[in-house]
Amino acid sequence: DPHFLAPRPSYAVDIGSADLLISTGLDLELWLNALLDKAGNNKVQPGQPGFVRAADGVPLLEVPASADRSQGDVHVYGNPHLNTSPMNLRIIVHNIALGLARVDPAHTADYVAHEKRLVADLDERAFGKEIVGILGGDTLAKLTLKGKLWSFLADRDYKGTKFIDKLGGWYGPYANSGWVR
Repeated sequence: DPHFLAPRPSYAVDIGSADLLISTGLDLELWLNALLDKAGNNKVQPGQPGFVRAADGVPLLEVPASADRSQGDVHVYGNPHLNTSPMNLRIIVHNIALGLARVDPAHTADYVAHEKRLVADLDERAFGKEIVGILGGDTLAKLTLKGKLWSFLADRDYKGTKFIDKLGGWYGPYANSGWVR
């Protein structure tokens, strides 16, 4: 649990020999800066090619108006639990692929290909194979991130059937539930 991780000296040793370090980039890993200082590895410092900030480009939720720890577990940059949304995972996977390509440019094509396969699989799991085949995962993801997926699918037909009725995958059970986001 990154909230309560007790950094060990061995972590600094591991970071010291790392080519890539992935962090949420928010305030979840409060212990990370101390380990980075002890590791002495300039390649994985924030701002360097070997540092990946997973949160880059992810729409943040629950960003507090003021940072006051008296309110409990307040994350000053917003909710750092980024990997709970399939749409966020698409962005995180992209950030990681970019980081891998920066530290290992000879294999960039491999990282891009793996990213595409992973995102395609994620899209099919989230929306269902049929509708991804019709509209494409990128379109569905953009609609979801803009909060327009449900209305778009409910308002349009495809070969005599509403798009909403073609929605499958993880989102499918919510298609006609009245739950609209």
